[in-house]
Amino acid sequence: MNIVVETQDDRFEITLEVSVPDKQRKDIKVSWHSSDSEVMLAILEMNNDEIEVIKDTRIITDDEDIKAQFAEQRFELEKEKLESTASGIEPTTENDTFISKQEIRPYNPDLIRVDTKQFTVHQISKLIQDGDIDFSPDFQRHFVWKEIEKKSRLIESIMLRIPLPVFYFAQDEQGKFQIVDGLQRLTVIRDFLNNKFKLKHLEYLKDSEDKFFSLKEKKEPIEQKYVRRIEQATLTINIIDAQTPTSVKLEIFKRINQGGKPLKSQEIRNCMSANKTRGLMQKLSNSTEFKDATDYSINGLRMEDQEIVLRFCAFYYLRIKHVKDFKYSGNMELFLDETLEILNKEEDKTLIEIETLFINSMKNAFHLFGKYSFRKCLHEHFLPDSRRQFINKSLFTTYSVLLSSLDYKKIEAKYEAGYLNNKLADEISSNAKYFDSITNGTNDLVRLNYSFETAEKVINQNLKL
Repeated sequence: MNIVVETQDDRFEITLEVSVPDKQRKDIKVSWHSSDSEVMLAILEMNNDEIEVIKDTRIITDDEDIKAQFAEQRFELEKEKLESTASGIEPTTENDTFISKQEIRPYNPDLIRVDTKQFTVHQISKLIQDGDIDFSPDFQRHFVWKEIEKKSRLIESIMLRIPLPVFYFAQDEQGKFQIVDGLQRLTVIRDFLNNKFKLKHLEYLKDSEDKFFSLKEKKEPIEQKYVRRIEQATLTINIIDAQTPTSVKLEIFKRINQGGKPLKSQEIRNCMSANKTRGLMQKLSNSTEFKDATDYSINGLRMEDQEIVLRFCAFYYLRIKHVKDFKYSGNMELFLDETLEILNKEEDKTLIEIETLFINSMKNAFHLFGKYSFRKCLHEHFLPDSRRQFINKSLFTTYSVLLSSLDYKKIEAKYEAGYLNNKLADEISSNAKYFDSITNGTNDLVRLNYSFETAEKVINQNLKL
């Protein structure tokens, strides 16, 4: 959780972390604090839902402003926890270290190249038919407008010559287009042109009710004047040039992705993925080995499954491939964005190597941990009636990478199924620092490094190959 504060001389962000409530203060539910050599800020949540701010005397930001920021981010954290629970992934605090993109991945503003062009619906339809616009089923969200009234009103707007909001496309090196913003609107237009639905609940053009676009299959069509209006309607499209770096494309996407239900980070990355990258993410997240190791418990609706697969790829490059000038500084979002840039330009032989190591890792994990793979289990969680723990991202990241190079046949022959469950539970139970590292601020560089070190210790002490 990051709170923006001001002093007389500066304006900056303070990263707050959860701490155990003071036992002397019975009225505190939980506290969030940050204390270093520079500045101190603490926020206390009281049992009566009041919020108390304790701050360094140099902070001049009003308490009410700090409380408002806290309340807004607290709400978002609770929402993320609910989404994580639905996804099958454990809700942990994963505050990324605040590092500006300009510090980590500077780019020349002159590289931002967006051209505005006009296309008629007829031209867009031809591009779609020729496969020049990417309509992959998983391309953005896994859903599109279902309400027939909403679809029909969009078509009615075109028939009434009402301009539609601007669209955003990204062009690749082959000249094909990826839909950055406007996928659902274009899907509705495409489906209507293909007679996939008839108009319902129109507001003005009542004579067009229950009619399709064309006369095919004995379906009653709309009047020809409306057919011409639709085909001649002009759509304004901002096209991100193919030469624009992936990092800049991601930044543009995040800036325009403000309305409606915002896409999650992995959905945005998916939109900016090359076909081979997207294919790899699909293949690995849908593999039987991954499904077995995660016990079919990760809901891929918002691409949570592909995000943790991408984490494996990121640390493959960092810890196995040792890519030059590729570093992790504590900001997972930027790290995964950078991984996408590498994957988009990767050679096929490396993608095959990633796939081979990932599949091997999942087989090893499933044999050594079974249905408890990547879950923060204490010994009581192995009891028959115990509630199943969620997938822990930190455990997945560390163990998936460290198990990827171990010989599966040797492990299967030498160790019984579930061999490491109690070993890992011992470590989690007895090592408070490790428990904290896989629970609080899990993306923090120091914590993540310690999680890797501890996982490596568990493996090396118990597996003799």
